[in-house]
Amino acid sequence: DEASQLVVDLLSAREGQRVWDVCAAPGGKTLSLAGAVGERGWVMATELHARKAQDLKERLARYSWVDTLNHDASGGPPSELEGLSEERKASLQGGFDRVLLDAPCSALGVIRRHPEIRWRRSLADVKRSARRQLDLLHSVALSVKVGGVLVYSVCTDSPQETTELIKQFLLAYPE
Repeated sequence: DEASQLVVDLLSAREGQRVWDVCAAPGGKTLSLAGAVGERGWVMATELHARKAQDLKERLARYSWVDTLNHDASGGPPSELEGLSEERKASLQGGFDRVLLDAPCSALGVIRRHPEIRWRRSLADVKRSARRQLDLLHSVALSVKVGGVLVYSVCTDSPQETTELIKQFLLAYPE
């Protein structure tokens, strides 16, 4: 929806930049990023779930400057980059100009559209989501080049997954 697309604007990706869309499925943000960087740029879109990654690959196949990979980003960027050009592999050494982590969350922020979430989520789910998000955030932060931009977003409003998580992250990365 419109609100989820606003994070793409926050990223401020520009023509020719290298961008990593970390949790990319279903691909709407990736498509916007592809338009922003253009053919001179590169978007690496990764997705943890194989089926979603395959759907993403098919959806974005016509964009030669977008590569989609089935990958768990909690370990950082992919080390196995099968199918990528040597130029793209080499460009990873300097990091990404922009990284978008629209992290999987408890989805408490979309209760209005999905009221059943209220009964499907527990405090344990929120805590588990927050731990996963912080792991992802730490892993991808190291892939942002000096002077680059990292945008972290979630569709929830729980403090554990938003303000408290960002405070923890900034303690580890005060710069």
